Amino acid sequence: MVRREPPDPELVVPGSTPVISFGDFRAASVATLGINPSNREFESNKVLLKGQSRRLATLESLNATSLSSLTDDQVLQVVQDCNRYFSGPYYHWFDTLDKVMKPGLGVSYFDGSACHLDLVQWATSKKWSDLSPTEKQHFLRDGKTHLKNQIENSNLSVILVNGQSVWSAIELAGLGIPNEVDRKYFGKKKTSCKIYQLQNAGKTFIGWSANLQSQHGANSPELLTQLSNSISTTLRK
Repeated sequence: MVRREPPDPELVVPGSTPVISFGDFRAASVATLGINPSNREFESNKVLLKGQSRRLATLESLNATSLSSLTDDQVLQVVQDCNRYFSGPYYHWFDTLDKVMKPGLGVSYFDGSACHLDLVQWATSKKWSDLSPTEKQHFLRDGKTHLKNQIENSNLSVILVNGQSVWSAIELAGLGIPNEVDRKYFGKKKTSCKIYQLQNAGKTFIGWSANLQSQHGANSPELLTQLSNSISTTLRK
Protein backbone atom coordinates (compact mmCIF):
# COMPACT_ATOMS: atom_id res chain seq x y z
CA MET A 1 0.00 0.00 0.00
CA VAL A 2 2.78 2.43 0.84
CA ARG A 3 5.11 1.95 -2.13
CA ARG A 4 2.52 2.33 -4.86
CA GLU A 5 2.20 5.54 -6.82
CA PRO A 6 -1.16 7.38 -6.92
CA PRO A 7 -3.50 6.80 -9.90
CA ASP A 8 -3.59 10.54 -10.69
CA PRO A 9 -0.38 12.05 -9.27
CA GLU A 10 -1.31 15.61 -10.27
CA LEU A 11 -4.41 15.43 -8.05
CA VAL A 12 -2.60 14.23 -4.92
CA VAL A 13 -0.98 16.55 -2.37
CA PRO A 14 2.66 16.79 -3.52
CA GLY A 15 5.07 15.00 -1.22
CA SER A 16 2.32 13.20 0.73
CA THR A 17 2.16 9.48 1.45
CA PRO A 18 -0.86 7.15 1.33
CA VAL A 19 -2.70 7.07 4.65
CA ILE A 20 -2.97 3.41 5.59
CA SER A 21 -5.23 4.19 8.53
CA PHE A 22 -5.74 6.61 11.37
CA GLY A 23 -4.83 4.42 14.32
CA ASP A 24 -3.74 0.79 14.06
CA PHE A 25 -6.38 -1.16 12.11
CA ARG A 26 -4.76 -4.46 13.14
CA ALA A 27 -5.53 -3.78 16.82
CA ALA A 28 -9.03 -2.34 16.40
CA SER A 29 -12.38 -4.12 16.43
CA VAL A 30 -14.38 -1.21 14.94
CA ALA A 31 -13.46 1.21 12.16
CA THR A 32 -15.11 4.37 10.97
CA LEU A 33 -15.05 4.86 7.21
CA GLY A 34 -14.63 8.02 5.17
CA ILE A 35 -13.90 8.79 1.52
CA ASN A 36 -10.32 10.10 1.67
CA PRO A 37 -7.96 11.97 3.99
CA SER A 38 -8.10 15.74 4.10
CA ASN A 39 -5.27 17.65 2.45
CA ARG A 40 -4.92 19.42 5.80
CA GLU A 41 -3.37 16.27 7.22
CA PHE A 42 -0.32 17.11 5.09
CA GLU A 43 -0.33 20.80 4.20
CA SER A 44 -1.39 24.30 5.14
CA ASN A 45 -1.86 26.91 2.42
CA LYS A 46 -0.26 24.50 -0.09
CA VAL A 47 2.90 24.16 2.03
CA LEU A 48 3.84 20.77 3.50
CA LEU A 49 3.66 20.58 7.28
CA LYS A 50 7.06 20.23 8.94
CA GLY A 51 8.60 19.71 12.34
CA GLN A 52 6.15 19.76 15.23
CA SER A 53 3.31 20.65 12.86
CA ARG A 54 3.71 17.50 10.77
CA ARG A 55 1.02 14.88 11.39
CA LEU A 56 1.93 12.06 9.01
CA ALA A 57 4.99 10.99 7.05
CA THR A 58 5.95 12.96 3.94
CA LEU A 59 8.61 12.27 1.33
CA GLU A 60 10.55 15.15 2.86
CA SER A 61 10.35 13.78 6.41
CA LEU A 62 11.49 10.40 5.07
CA ASN A 63 14.31 11.99 3.05
CA ALA A 64 12.97 10.17 0.00
CA THR A 65 12.34 11.14 -3.61
CA SER A 66 9.52 8.72 -4.43
CA LEU A 67 7.22 6.19 -2.83
CA SER A 68 8.46 3.36 -5.01
CA SER A 69 12.02 3.85 -3.76
CA LEU A 70 11.19 3.65 -0.04
CA THR A 71 13.24 1.24 2.04
CA ASP A 72 11.60 -1.17 4.47
CA ASP A 73 12.51 1.15 7.36
CA GLN A 74 10.92 4.13 5.59
CA VAL A 75 7.75 2.13 4.89
CA LEU A 76 7.63 1.19 8.57
CA GLN A 77 7.86 4.87 9.50
CA VAL A 78 4.84 5.67 7.29
CA VAL A 79 2.84 2.93 9.00
CA GLN A 80 3.96 3.94 12.49
CA ASP A 81 2.98 7.56 11.91
CA CYS A 82 -0.50 6.34 10.90
CA ASN A 83 -0.74 4.04 13.92
CA ARG A 84 0.23 6.83 16.34
CA TYR A 85 -2.08 9.46 14.88
CA PHE A 86 -4.39 9.66 17.92
CA SER A 87 -1.50 10.30 20.28
CA GLY A 88 -1.07 13.70 18.61
CA PRO A 89 -3.10 16.91 19.02
CA TYR A 90 -4.76 16.94 15.59
CA TYR A 91 -7.69 14.56 15.98
CA HIS A 92 -10.51 17.02 16.68
CA TRP A 93 -12.46 16.05 13.51
CA PHE A 94 -12.75 12.57 15.01
CA ASP A 95 -14.09 13.63 18.42
CA THR A 96 -17.69 13.66 17.23
CA LEU A 97 -17.47 10.11 15.88
CA ASP A 98 -15.92 8.95 19.14
CA LYS A 99 -18.98 10.30 20.97
CA VAL A 100 -21.14 7.90 18.97
CA MET A 101 -18.87 4.86 19.21
CA LYS A 102 -17.83 4.95 22.83
CA PRO A 103 -21.26 4.81 24.52
CA GLY A 104 -22.86 2.66 21.81
CA LEU A 105 -20.14 0.11 21.09
CA GLY A 106 -17.71 0.58 23.95
CA VAL A 107 -14.78 1.41 21.64
CA SER A 108 -12.66 4.50 21.14
CA TYR A 109 -9.92 5.83 18.90
CA PHE A 110 -8.01 6.85 21.98
CA ASP A 111 -7.53 3.40 23.51
CA GLY A 112 -6.80 1.67 20.20
CA SER A 113 -10.04 -0.33 20.03
CA ALA A 114 -11.24 1.78 17.07
CA CYS A 115 -9.53 3.23 14.00
CA HIS A 116 -10.47 5.18 10.90
CA LEU A 117 -10.15 3.92 7.32
CA ASP A 118 -10.86 5.55 3.96
CA LEU A 119 -12.14 4.25 0.65
CA VAL A 120 -9.30 6.22 -0.95
CA GLN A 121 -5.98 6.40 0.87
CA TRP A 122 -4.71 9.52 -0.91
CA ALA A 123 -5.15 13.12 0.23
CA THR A 124 -6.24 15.02 -2.87
CA SER A 125 -5.34 18.64 -3.50
CA LYS A 126 -8.94 19.33 -4.57
CA LYS A 127 -12.00 18.50 -2.50
CA TRP A 128 -13.57 15.16 -3.35
CA SER A 129 -16.75 16.92 -4.49
CA ASP A 130 -14.70 18.92 -7.01
CA LEU A 131 -13.25 15.84 -8.73
CA SER A 132 -14.82 14.61 -11.96
CA PRO A 133 -16.72 11.29 -12.02
CA THR A 134 -13.82 9.71 -13.94
CA GLU A 135 -11.27 10.96 -11.42
CA LYS A 136 -13.35 9.62 -8.53
CA GLN A 137 -13.57 6.21 -10.19
CA HIS A 138 -9.80 6.08 -10.66
CA PHE A 139 -9.20 6.74 -6.98
CA LEU A 140 -11.93 4.40 -5.77
CA ARG A 141 -10.68 1.60 -8.01
CA ASP A 142 -7.15 2.12 -6.69
CA GLY A 143 -8.24 2.05 -3.05
CA LYS A 144 -10.84 -0.72 -3.15
CA THR A 145 -8.47 -3.68 -3.20
CA HIS A 146 -6.37 -2.31 -0.36
CA LEU A 147 -9.39 -1.48 1.79
CA LYS A 148 -10.89 -4.95 1.29
CA ASN A 149 -7.59 -6.56 2.22
CA GLN A 150 -7.45 -4.49 5.39
CA ILE A 151 -11.00 -5.34 6.39
CA GLU A 152 -10.71 -9.04 5.58
CA ASN A 153 -7.32 -9.52 7.24
CA SER A 154 -8.12 -7.85 10.54
CA ASN A 155 -10.25 -8.25 13.66
CA LEU A 156 -12.64 -5.55 12.48
CA SER A 157 -16.26 -6.62 12.85
CA VAL A 158 -18.12 -3.33 12.39
CA ILE A 159 -17.49 -0.51 9.92
CA LEU A 160 -19.24 2.76 10.83
CA VAL A 161 -20.11 5.04 7.91
CA ASN A 162 -20.44 8.80 8.43
CA GLY A 163 -22.60 10.66 5.92
CA GLN A 164 -24.56 10.19 2.71
CA SER A 165 -21.57 11.08 0.53
CA VAL A 166 -19.61 8.15 1.97
CA TRP A 167 -22.52 5.78 1.36
CA SER A 168 -22.70 7.04 -2.23
CA ALA A 169 -18.98 6.41 -2.66
CA ILE A 170 -19.40 2.91 -1.24
CA GLU A 171 -21.97 2.19 -3.95
CA LEU A 172 -19.76 3.80 -6.61
CA ALA A 173 -16.87 1.58 -5.50
CA GLY A 174 -19.06 -1.50 -5.94
CA LEU A 175 -18.99 -2.54 -2.29
CA GLY A 176 -22.76 -2.95 -2.05
CA ILE A 177 -26.08 -1.16 -1.77
CA PRO A 178 -27.16 -0.32 1.77
CA ASN A 179 -30.62 -0.90 3.23
CA GLU A 180 -32.36 1.66 5.41
CA VAL A 181 -32.96 0.13 8.84
CA ASP A 182 -33.97 3.13 10.95
CA ARG A 183 -34.53 6.87 10.80
CA LYS A 184 -33.89 9.66 13.29
CA TYR A 185 -34.77 13.35 13.29
CA PHE A 186 -32.84 16.30 14.65
CA GLY A 187 -33.03 20.08 15.00
CA LYS A 188 -36.01 22.40 15.11
CA LYS A 189 -36.89 21.52 11.52
CA LYS A 190 -36.78 17.79 12.34
CA THR A 191 -34.24 17.03 9.64
CA SER A 192 -34.23 13.38 8.65
CA CYS A 193 -31.18 11.18 9.30
CA LYS A 194 -31.39 7.69 7.83
CA ILE A 195 -29.62 4.69 9.33
CA TYR A 196 -28.20 2.30 6.71
CA GLN A 197 -26.69 -1.17 6.89
CA LEU A 198 -25.04 -3.60 4.49
CA GLN A 199 -22.93 -6.76 4.67
CA ASN A 200 -19.68 -7.17 2.76
CA ALA A 201 -16.91 -9.74 3.19
CA GLY A 202 -18.56 -10.97 6.39
CA LYS A 203 -18.40 -7.52 7.96
CA THR A 204 -21.25 -5.22 8.94
CA PHE A 205 -21.27 -1.72 7.48
CA ILE A 206 -23.66 0.49 9.42
CA GLY A 207 -24.03 4.24 9.73
CA TRP A 208 -26.03 7.36 9.07
CA SER A 209 -26.84 9.79 6.28
CA ALA A 210 -26.10 13.06 8.12
CA ASN A 211 -22.55 14.43 8.02
CA LEU A 212 -21.91 14.93 11.72
CA GLN A 213 -19.02 17.37 11.27
CA SER A 214 -20.44 19.71 8.63
CA GLN A 215 -24.25 19.49 8.56
CA HIS A 216 -25.93 22.14 10.68
CA GLY A 217 -27.19 20.70 13.96
CA ALA A 218 -25.97 17.18 13.23
CA ASN A 219 -23.37 17.19 16.01
CA SER A 220 -25.96 17.91 18.69
CA PRO A 221 -25.81 15.71 21.80
CA GLU A 222 -29.40 14.67 21.07
CA LEU A 223 -28.63 13.21 17.64
CA LEU A 224 -25.32 11.67 18.73
CA THR A 225 -27.16 9.82 21.51
CA GLN A 226 -29.89 8.70 19.11
CA LEU A 227 -27.31 7.38 16.65
CA SER A 228 -25.36 5.60 19.36
CA ASN A 229 -28.51 3.87 20.64
CA SER A 230 -29.74 3.01 17.16
CA ILE A 231 -26.42 1.48 16.09
CA SER A 232 -26.18 -0.54 19.28
CA THR A 233 -29.77 -1.80 19.01
CA THR A 234 -29.52 -2.67 15.31
CA LEU A 235 -26.32 -4.67 15.79
CA ARG A 236 -27.93 -6.71 18.58
CA LYS A 237 -30.80 -7.84 16.34
